Amino acid sequence: MNESTLNASKLSNLWATGLDYRVIYPENIEELLAIKEPYIVIGNGTNSFYLNPQKEAFVSLKLLKKITILPDCQIEAEAGVLLPEIIAKAKKFSLSGLEFTYPVPASLGGAIVQNFGAYDEEISNLLKKITVLNPKTKIISEIKITSKQKIFSYRSSTLKKEGLVLLNATLQFHKDTLDNINKKLSEMTYKRKNLYPLNHTLGSVFLNTKEYSAGKLLDEAGLKGFQYKNTFVSKQHANVIITKNSSVQEVNELIQIMKKKVKEKFKIELKEEIVIR
Repeated sequence: MNESTLNASKLSNLWATGLDYRVIYPENIEELLAIKEPYIVIGNGTNSFYLNPQKEAFVSLKLLKKITILPDCQIEAEAGVLLPEIIAKAKKFSLSGLEFTYPVPASLGGAIVQNFGAYDEEISNLLKKITVLNPKTKIISEIKITSKQKIFSYRSSTLKKEGLVLLNATLQFHKDTLDNINKKLSEMTYKRKNLYPLNHTLGSVFLNTKEYSAGKLLDEAGLKGFQYKNTFVSKQHANVIITKNSSVQEVNELIQIMKKKVKEKFKIELKEEIVIR
């Protein structure tokens, strides 16, 4: 088992206090099952914000990287594979379907547990089968996904609520031309670069609902471009915080300011989409 003590600020895409966090990197399912202490799976950390000293071990599945092309335009991938890696593999076989996530560097496991979505699409719509681990009972279950099941909801899932660990998943793609696939990828890159900052950010801070867009509320509350110490709200998108030389305390304080201003103006309590530990 690969175990390492790292300063969390050195981990890709993590905001952290600078305290040392112990991270365990199992190289296979057997090593994951062998972990006896309580742990939290952190995925690739693309939407995680570490504010407090570590209480439980962090487990990263980034070494679980197997991708298998299956018949009928399906792809099976382990939890640690990044979404852009799956897209690149799919493109070699002219398979399309995951382009709406591009180029976000989320792990497949984290994306499924959070039910990653954008532009009216969600990753759960591609799922045919998932394999999950209950870390408390050590029981591994295979779940076939049907439209009748209510496993997934907006930016959430029963996996997240019940603390289940996604091990691998089978996704349904469809055939398309390379020209069309490349066009979709270019469009997604353009949209995200021009409408949504990709660097020094954890993505959307707050959840949208059917009733409102968090970004719109924040914008109308005058928060677009708002600066607090070394941290500021993006000028492109009011639901994104940009940080380069910020402390996590400053980031957390800005989050509270944003929530307060929206509540004062609209009587609405925003809920965080990022995971704060």
